[in-house]
Amino acid sequence: MKNKRLVLTALYIVFALGADGQGSSAKPPFTIIISIETPTVKAGSRVEVNGRLTNTSKRPLDASGCYCGPSGLDTYLTWEVRDDKGNFVAKRVYPHPEPATGSAILDRIIKPGESIGGGNEISRLYDMTKPGQYAIQASRATTKEMGGGVVKSNVVLLTVTP
Repeated sequence: MKNKRLVLTALYIVFALGADGQGSSAKPPFTIIISIETPTVKAGSRVEVNGRLTNTSKRPLDASGCYCGPSGLDTYLTWEVRDDKGNFVAKRVYPHPEPATGSAILDRIIKPGESIGGGNEISRLYDMTKPGQYAIQASRATTKEMGGGVVKSNVVLLTVTP
C-alpha cells in the first residue's frame, strides 16, 4: 500500500508540473478545478467527475464545445486517466459511433472572473472496470493570444473495488 501511495504521489507531481518537469511560471488565463463526489466505486459503476473552468484573465474566454460522439462529454476539456502504475487507461471503443448524436455549444463565452462547470461521466470515455486506483486530470489548450500552451487541472484519485 505504501508503494502505491508513492507511485500515485509521483504521478501527481508529473501531472502538476507537466511532462518536462519544469512547470510554468506564467499565470494561466484560466484555471480548471476538478472533483469527484464518489472516490471509491465498484467495478462497472458510473464515474462522474465535476469540472469548473474559471477565467482568470482580463479578456473574455471562448469555451465553445460540443457534446459529441458516443462519450457525450463536452469537448472544451481533454481528459487523461492513468492506472496506479502510471499507464494511460484505454479509451472505450464503440462499435458503431456513427449514430451518436451531439449538440454544439457555440459562442459560450466566459467573462473575466466568471466560471462554468458541470459533470462529466468519464466512465463513458475510459475503461475503468478493472479494480485498482486511477488518477484523473483534465486539461485545455490556450490560444496564442492568451499565451499558448496547456492548462492542467488538479488530479483526483479514484479507487475501483471488485
